[in-house]
Amino acid sequence: MAIAIIFAALILLFVPITAGAETMFDGKKKKIYFTLCLYRFLKIVRGEVLFSSKNLTLKIGKKQKVIPYGKLLQGNMSLDVFYGFSLDEATAILEIGKKDDKLMPLAVGGAFTTLGSIFASIVKTFTPATKTSFATEIHENESVFLIHANIAFTFNIFIVILAITKLIAGKIINGKRKSKQN
Repeated sequence: MAIAIIFAALILLFVPITAGAETMFDGKKKKIYFTLCLYRFLKIVRGEVLFSSKNLTLKIGKKQKVIPYGKLLQGNMSLDVFYGFSLDEATAILEIGKKDDKLMPLAVGGAFTTLGSIFASIVKTFTPATKTSFATEIHENESVFLIHANIAFTFNIFIVILAITKLIAGKIINGKRKSKQN
C-alpha cells in the first residue's frame, strides 16, 4: 500500500498540468475581466481589474485590493521562475470601431494584426508547437474597443516546487547581502 501511495505521489509530481487564462479588456469601462482555469474546463478564479488614474483595483469575488501604479514598478521579480513552463497557446482578438471615423479602426486593427504576427513568429522560433492567432474585427457604426486574449501553458508540480524554492532562496540570499552591508 505504501509503495502505491509513493508511486501515485511521484506520478502527480511529474504529470503535466495545463493551465490557462481567458481575459477580456473593455476599453470603455477600463476593466480587464479574467478567468484562470485548469485543463480548460475547471474554472479556479474569476475576477476583474479596474484601472483608474492613480491605481488599479483587483477584484476577486467580494474581495478587492487597491494597488498604486508606483508599487507595481518597485518589484524586482525575475522571469527565471517561469523556466520550465511551456507556452501552448497565445491568441488575441481585437474588436474595434468608432462611429465617426472609419480610418482609425482600420489602421489600429492593421497594426494590431501586424504586431501579433511578429509576436507569433518570435514565439514559434522558441516553441514551434505553440498555437498563436491574432485577429481584428472592425465594427463600422459603433464605438467599440475590446481585446479578447487567451493564454495556455503546461507545467508540472515538480517545476513549481523548484521555482518556489528558487524564489525563496533568492530572497534569503538578498536578505543576507543586505544585512552584511548594514
